[in-house]
Amino acid sequence: MPIYKIINNKLISVKEKPFTLEKEIQKLVEQNITELFGIEFITSERIINSLRIDTLGFDSETRSFVIIEYKRGSSFSVVDQGFSYLSLLLNNKADFILEYNEKNKDHLKRTDVDWSQVRIIFISPNYTTHQINAVNFKNAPFELWEIKQYENNTISLNQVIKDDSQELMPSIEDKKPELKEFKSETRKHTEEQLLLNREKGKKLYLSFKEKIVDIYPEIIFDPKSNSINVKRTDNWRVIVYISIYTDKLRFTFTRSKNSDYQDAQKKLVTSSEIEIKNKGQSFARIDIKNEQDTEYAVNIFQQAYKRFKKEFIEE
Repeated sequence: MPIYKIINNKLISVKEKPFTLEKEIQKLVEQNITELFGIEFITSERIINSLRIDTLGFDSETRSFVIIEYKRGSSFSVVDQGFSYLSLLLNNKADFILEYNEKNKDHLKRTDVDWSQVRIIFISPNYTTHQINAVNFKNAPFELWEIKQYENNTISLNQVIKDDSQELMPSIEDKKPELKEFKSETRKHTEEQLLLNREKGKKLYLSFKEKIVDIYPEIIFDPKSNSINVKRTDNWRVIVYISIYTDKLRFTFTRSKNSDYQDAQKKLVTSSEIEIKNKGQSFARIDIKNEQDTEYAVNIFQQAYKRFKKEFIEE
């Protein structure tokens, strides 16, 4: 996508400035990893079982490890390298736990990690059609990000969006028997799974989602293991966690407390529940039990969205 700057109300093309070394990309990402991906930097250039990891991070939202691999060109196999890193993670859990604990005061146990949500992120200036199609499956925990550098000290970083209409990766253990553990432990969470056998909660959720998507088309609903996380397409930060129960929904608005909202019906409470796993933060929470509550939640969401946009989008 071309980049332009405005001079005297005219658009002037900004030329791309190619990266010389992969190390340039790595240094840039590692120094800004929380801003770019919302994850915590753990270590760099770590070798485990003869396999070198460019960057190891930890996602406190999903409680899972993230491996980042950098490429300056496009002559590499996404699938082979991705599976190698997944196999390394799942077969050497103690090493990754130890690496985290050596860098943090709060120590992890194996059971503290959601191994089903581990991710492998590839960052490169470009990808081939074959590479993009190779990970075009619902259960492939690989993300492709395209990074560009321009002559006016501007950087763009965009995720290559997959077509999630595709099926699961076929016969994965037949082709790579050593990856049976991958199929059993890693999985793509879906709305269908979270809504299963929760008819009232499902009805309330779909009603809320329809209203929000109509107002904010840039909003996405991202299913995780215990909640559906609502955020913008251009930002990793979650605006609200939606937990779905049999007879209700629970909305937990991030980085805020009930006094931050105009809450005429006094439905909001401030919570610091451990289930969100974000230590030291407060959360405004509301339970939705009927359609009237859903309408009220839309109003609260609109206020939360304005706070989010002011704090993070316009900073």
